[in-house]
Amino acid sequence: MASESRGGSLAPAEMSGNKGKTRAQLTQELEQAKKSGEKNRINEFYGLSRW
Repeated sequence: MASESRGGSLAPAEMSGNKGKTRAQLTQELEQAKKSGEKNRINEFYGLSRW
């Protein structure tokens, strides 16, 4: 298993559930979240600024 070679810890992509997605797919999802207002709702929930 690949995680064993890193001492058993997961890489950020494995932790986030984005394994196997391309940069283009992630960019598209981010743009959709911005347009729908989902990104702002998540940022407000976690106390992050709107950027």
